Amino acid sequence: MANVNKTFLLGRLTADIELRHVGDDDKAVTDVTVAIDSTYRGKTSTDFIPVTLWGSEAQFANDYLGKGSLVHIEGKIKIDE
Repeated sequence: MANVNKTFLLGRLTADIELRHVGDDDKAVTDVTVAIDSTYRGKTSTDFIPVTLWGSEAQFANDYLGKGSLVHIEGKIKIDE
């Protein structure tokens, strides 16, 4: 069986984008949090998922998205320790 690290998130941004540039190549990066509501047996809970966007995705988010924007994000999970 093959190993797969892929995630799909659908939720709303919790804050406006704060774009910054890093490295010698001045690459765009931003950290966002996506709020995802789920309901089970009549009770609603919200998960807050931190996401880092790099390069053109970070620039697009800065240009077109803001607090409360509905977003669909595909990517891989990386655990920071």
